[in-house]
Amino acid sequence: MDNLAVLLWGLVTVAVGLLLLRLLHPLVLLGHELGHAIPALILTPSGVDVRLGDVPGKVAEAPDPNAEKAPDSRAAKAPDTGAAVPKIVSAGGGKSLRISGDWRARVATTSYDGSSLGRWGRTGIVLGGPLATLLGLVLGGAAAASGQLHFGLRFLGLVLAWANLRLLIYVLWPGSGDESARGGDARDLADIWSGGAAK
Repeated sequence: MDNLAVLLWGLVTVAVGLLLLRLLHPLVLLGHELGHAIPALILTPSGVDVRLGDVPGKVAEAPDPNAEKAPDSRAAKAPDTGAAVPKIVSAGGGKSLRISGDWRARVATTSYDGSSLGRWGRTGIVLGGPLATLLGLVLGGAAAASGQLHFGLRFLGLVLAWANLRLLIYVLWPGSGDESARGGDARDLADIWSGGAAK
């Protein structure tokens, strides 16, 4: 009887962990994108858009608002199925941070006008996402390893650490094809330092 109870407890724990992993993913993804967006907001002259649910891709520079309007191919491939979130940060000089998209998203993009930035500025923006994800991994791992917290909080910390580790590997491990989000941040860094266009 004891073995059956342990088996059932283990199955319930795994099921709850997988459910939490699914529920936490959009928040972990948002944290990663804010890691890109906050340096972009500081370093660029205009606003920053974070879009949850966009087509997989790189951190994108926003098009010049004075240029002729061209259709955004990324938006055409991924219709917005979720409710848009209003502007959440507004600073003087026309700077704003806008988050929109689908809260069930598995991917996201950050758009900004990086035309005035050099390599180091663009590098700081690209590294902001993995650093934010690494911070989530460390905080989740610290909560999981803490002997002072209730089991439920330690378990939540473990799931948070796992979700951040998955995302960190995903954005740094090279993928196949230009439209793959896998390895997007690593590809952006390679583009910046090889002289290519960092989008």
